[in-house]
Amino acid sequence: MPDRLLRQSGIFAAALLCGVAAGLFGVGGGVLLVPLLVLLFGFSQHRAQGTSLIALVPPTGLLAFLAYSKEGYVSWRVGLELLPGMFVGSIFGGNLAESLKPQRMRQAFAGLLFVLGAWQVIAAWWR
Repeated sequence: MPDRLLRQSGIFAAALLCGVAAGLFGVGGGVLLVPLLVLLFGFSQHRAQGTSLIALVPPTGLLAFLAYSKEGYVSWRVGLELLPGMFVGSIFGGNLAESLKPQRMRQAFAGLLFVLGAWQVIAAWWR
């Protein structure tokens, strides 16, 4: 029982951190929660990604959206233009994920995070 309580407490703490990041920066699931689930809690890459979707998309996405919308930080036109591509892309991405071996999935995810992180560093300090 103590191990289970410790694990649940750790998952809650990770979720709390990711919720704050989602509300503050608009990121949380893919960027933070997935690596935490894999590295700290032993989830496979596929399971971590699937789990993060259920935890973040409906509650966090909606609440963060409402807060940003209230302050006028939502471009409705661009957001609606993004919807068809995100819809089709998520179907394609989900199907592609099924065909990847766990190690390859983790490598692709890490590579994407690295490239985006490097791009952000360059844009934040040298632009």
